[in-house]
Amino acid sequence: NTFEAQVALERRVISSGSIDGVAGSQTRAATLAFQSIARLPQSGALDPETRARLTLDTPPTTSYTVTSNDLARLQPIAPTWLGKSQQSALDFETLLELVAEKFHAHPSYIRTLNPGVNWSNSVPMGTELRVPNAVYPEPTEKAALIRISLSAKSLEAFGANSNLLAHFPCSIAARVEKRPVGELH
Repeated sequence: NTFEAQVALERRVISSGSIDGVAGSQTRAATLAFQSIARLPQSGALDPETRARLTLDTPPTTSYTVTSNDLARLQPIAPTWLGKSQQSALDFETLLELVAEKFHAHPSYIRTLNPGVNWSNSVPMGTELRVPNAVYPEPTEKAALIRISLSAKSLEAFGANSNLLAHFPCSIAARVEKRPVGELH
């Protein structure tokens, strides 16, 4: 399914954005990147040939236990820039935000994976959560070139032999009247 494909892509350092189980534009862009690497016809769709090559060797979810360190990182974020500048850290306001960021997932999908958790109350230390099992592998090669495509809204890293090492969605702030075009190298 789409969730499993997003996890499999993430494990190959091909990000579809926040893992959310939805086949949106970022998932299509990540699928295209994978199809390019795998030398498959580039459709952006999870067609049978792509699904056959995009396999998982471990389950797509894992468990995570809330730690005291997690809870210690939570603090309200001041509403003003001055207030923010005086805080010890601009970390996370809620455990849901922290867990979603840590496991590259959309907060609503973390909620879906954990229907019994009441996120509006404080979640106690020791609570076991179900999360995407999407850990980036250790790099095997250094990037020789980074390309940011403004029109595709992507950042890609290439190795010395021009092989794609990583793909991430990104957005670049631009004036509303002008659409970003071109590439940055």
